[in-house]
Amino acid sequence: MQNATQVIEQLSGVHEAIRHYVTEIKDDIISLEALSHQCTGEWSDGQCQFISEKQFDLKQNLQYLEKGLHDHYLKESELLKPLAGEFLMKAINKECHEINKQFEQAKSSISDISRGLPTAKDLTAKTSEARQTLEAFSQLVKDHSRKMDVILKMLRSVI
Repeated sequence: MQNATQVIEQLSGVHEAIRHYVTEIKDDIISLEALSHQCTGEWSDGQCQFISEKQFDLKQNLQYLEKGLHDHYLKESELLKPLAGEFLMKAINKECHEINKQFEQAKSSISDISRGLPTAKDLTAKTSEARQTLEAFSQLVKDHSRKMDVILKMLRSVI
């Protein structure tokens, strides 16, 4: 039973990490969007530095999120199936496929922000689009996470 408990704890940890990086990316986008609305002309040196730092943070967090999603799928597919059963795993995998699809869209729009030094107008447009795609992705992650939390809690109760 200890092995099953470890699996459940690992999956809970992966879900937590994914939620964390989604929040970090959202915060970076919101910061860039706010900056783009403040700019009335050329970027100052400080603003250029801030944009560069946020672009770096976005790239890093996107990589961490992608790794977390990959780990999540592997762990759920390999470790959860013996505990959850074939049919429940099919439903979980279906949701994960949709999350992956949404992630690719979010990744594409977030990657657009991380290239070069955009004008304030371009930054506003890019951050707005990225925020919208990330919100859709984030909602899927939250919904899936809630369902998985219930499933994992139920599994814990019988171990």
